Amino acid sequence: MAENTLSNKQFVDIYNKSESRFDVVLVQSYASPILYGVAAKLKAPFVGISSFGAFIGSHLAMGNPHPPSLYSELYLPYHGLMTFYGRLRSTLYYIWSRYYWTFHALPKCDQIAKKYLGQDLPYIGDIEKNMSLLLLSNPILYERRPNVPTVIDLEMLHVKPVKPLPTDLKQFLDNAKEGVIYFSLGSNVLSAGLSENLKKVLMEAFSELPYKILWKFEDDKLPGKPKNVEIRKWLPQQDVLAHSNVKVFLTQSGLQSIEEAISRGVPMVGMPFISDQAWNIRRLVEEGAAVGLEHSTLTKEELKSALLEVINNPTYKENVLRLQKVWSDQPMPALERAVWWIEYVIRHKGTRHLRSPTADVTWFEYLLVDVILAILSAITLVLFILYKMIKFTFRKSTVEQKKAKKGKQS
Repeated sequence: MAENTLSNKQFVDIYNKSESRFDVVLVQSYASPILYGVAAKLKAPFVGISSFGAFIGSHLAMGNPHPPSLYSELYLPYHGLMTFYGRLRSTLYYIWSRYYWTFHALPKCDQIAKKYLGQDLPYIGDIEKNMSLLLLSNPILYERRPNVPTVIDLEMLHVKPVKPLPTDLKQFLDNAKEGVIYFSLGSNVLSAGLSENLKKVLMEAFSELPYKILWKFEDDKLPGKPKNVEIRKWLPQQDVLAHSNVKVFLTQSGLQSIEEAISRGVPMVGMPFISDQAWNIRRLVEEGAAVGLEHSTLTKEELKSALLEVINNPTYKENVLRLQKVWSDQPMPALERAVWWIEYVIRHKGTRHLRSPTADVTWFEYLLVDVILAILSAITLVLFILYKMIKFTFRKSTVEQKKAKKGKQS
């Protein structure tokens, strides 16, 4: 992805023109730091942005506390109060990830960045540590953590005020007095690309439900489509979810879809496919705001049961509204917060004065490996000296006893 971006002629013209001047560079922070090199090339401060939480490499670069006893990778199930097994897995993953990131990933990223941006570019690992801000869509679904001043949480950043629906769509929703099940798998997983077996399970379950189904489906036709199903290639999701007749959202459990559902007070049935989706729905289930399903083994009965459970049990709606209330209770809207911090970076040409010292220590210093080894060495040395002294004293005592015994015999 980074190579495709960096080799684009229009993009190359931007960062190679000497007259180009930029105040700040905004970069997607997840997965790879390669594009951070563009900021170094343009000699501008840069801000990392993630549409969900940060992965371990970003936390380490920012100097954000990341003890493996509490946190692992964002989409792994090892977070918070862990069992011994969980802490063991988390610690092993932490050690492996630091090794892999330092000795494999960063050198490869550096090689690609210098291929397109020039051999005089600083090492990509050093550039990464100069990130001025890390803006995260990091809501209450993730474990709370102590952040350094340059890591900013943003909740429901993309959620907009409700807008009027297109006339035909409004009419469909208004006329569905029995209620509507809204079904969308977002933009990364396409409904049209689902296996024939899964599409069959979905349609059979939908046909036996007493509700209208509004399905984001990317093809013009859906063979075997039940009469109560309406398909559209694209839908204004935030505005659809705001309609009072929408009873439940059948979702892939992407974070932005979840944010939109919670902002509109709609309970969910989650069917995760990729990335953080399984983690997201697991947390929603813990919060009592959703039911989770496994798409690879899904049956008609399971889907029907999950949808009816969420629609007919008011607890799910109550828990979504509870999350909505907690989530939206902020001193200022997330968008205003993001703008203020980005302008702060521009005003001060970076945030070097806010930089955490943790970003500059090595892994063995952070984990106190050198201190622990020094203490163990000191203890070992003391024990060794004590052992030698006791051994010497015992030997001397034995020799004296033998001499005394000889003297008595003579």
